[in-house]
Amino acid sequence: MDFDGDGAVELITTDPTTPLQFCYSSPGLYRAYLHLTDTSATTADAYIAIEVDVVAVLHATSQAVWTNLHTTLVAGDIATALTFLDGRAQARYAPVAAKIGSNLAEYAVTRMIAGERRLFLIYFIRGVDGVWRLDSM
Repeated sequence: MDFDGDGAVELITTDPTTPLQFCYSSPGLYRAYLHLTDTSATTADAYIAIEVDVVAVLHATSQAVWTNLHTTLVAGDIATALTFLDGRAQARYAPVAAKIGSNLAEYAVTRMIAGERRLFLIYFIRGVDGVWRLDSM
């Protein structure tokens, strides 16, 4: 097994229970190469791309997406908020409409049930203590 695609083999084993693991020293995109030979001398080769990232960078990116999603939802800009979701999530959450006031938030969610589109209302209220809580659904 050449884990980092540099042409040097990092692992050779005949034990099928040996874990295929490697510690990458720097972030980047690596093209790992695996060469297998079975007991009848049949061979197979496989390549796989492995992306190595820095956790702090991934965290910052995730936080930015979350902050932008939250900001656009609070502003009532559903169309822009949906751009922060992937295709499946967009399809799932696009039918959600929202009305948000200073002390009441009403969400309308639609779902297909047994071939029929159904509407569900969810209400949140802000208590006298200033905390938002689910009121009903």
